[in-house]
Amino acid sequence: MKGILCVTALCLCIAVHAFVETSVTFPTFDGIYLNGNTTFPVDCTAASPCPAVVFIAGSGPNDMNETGGVYEAARDISASIAEAGIAMLRYDKRSCAADNSHGRCQDLPINRWNVEFDDFVADAEFAVAYLAEDERVSSVYVTGHSQGCDIAPLVADHLSTGTSQAGQYTVGGVALLMGGGISILDTMLRQYTESAQEYTTQLYQYLASVDIYTVDQEVIDAYADVIEQSWAMVDGWSSVMSPLIAHEYPPNYLINGCTATFWYQWMDATDPDKRTVTWTSLDSAGVPVLAVNSRTDYNLQPSDYEPLHSLLSDVMGDLYSGHVTVTDLCHMMAPANGADFIVNVEVIDALVDFITL
Repeated sequence: MKGILCVTALCLCIAVHAFVETSVTFPTFDGIYLNGNTTFPVDCTAASPCPAVVFIAGSGPNDMNETGGVYEAARDISASIAEAGIAMLRYDKRSCAADNSHGRCQDLPINRWNVEFDDFVADAEFAVAYLAEDERVSSVYVTGHSQGCDIAPLVADHLSTGTSQAGQYTVGGVALLMGGGISILDTMLRQYTESAQEYTTQLYQYLASVDIYTVDQEVIDAYADVIEQSWAMVDGWSSVMSPLIAHEYPPNYLINGCTATFWYQWMDATDPDKRTVTWTSLDSAGVPVLAVNSRTDYNLQPSDYEPLHSLLSDVMGDLYSGHVTVTDLCHMMAPANGADFIVNVEVIDALVDFITL
């Protein structure tokens, strides 16, 4: 990442474009106010507005920085694109506020078991509406990461067609960072299966590296426990897939920490036929799209994301800016080898070029 990262609630940073970072709140569909943060270049004014991004984080109870251990992907992106003259709004997911055990989000009167996938879509739509009403903003681009890539096209479509509770707004474009292209059910089955296979392979490699007299039984036992748990997860997920597909579970039935309704809605968002309908609508609305992935992303491998790029190529035509494949990245868009934990500059450059060129 270039330049200096803002770390306080309100600060000025000297870089290519100096920028100001401000804590904000905005209302969403059910009257809840979500905490967020805007990053604006200082030369972005009502007289000289700039493009802006609404960032939609990936799965899990993410805070506005998309904190994941040592990673803060949303915060990295906000500072880097601000230096390039682009504003950004990032915000706490309502699932973070509903389960604030880590203390990174505000406490809100939200029942975590009632949070639905469609709530994430509506929250993002209201985030776009909030940013679009700022007189310093010339256009708003919806940018999703991971699960956010399943949300972003729905947001853009609802706002473009006026079917959103937030109103009707023109969306400058949709950027998909590390998004997939197959059903979420199939993606998760592949992830569970490959994880179990990887642990099994590691045990075989360990046994091959030692002789019978130096085998550490504690190491073998530890691997055996993890392998057993991993294959149990494969079996467990396999057993719920058919009932989920058939919508046999009652709405509030909990599966992997989310209600059946949540899964039904996420399944709809990742259904290939319904995806085609959404992207066809966005093509009619003239909304361009960018997709970025990496072949070393363990969470979403080529078999997960290549169908998306085929779909976009077929449906979006010239509005599809193409598939940018950045080498050697993990799912958080940083180096896969752990050399650092900052979003890779090629990801930033692809996003900046998509918005500004």
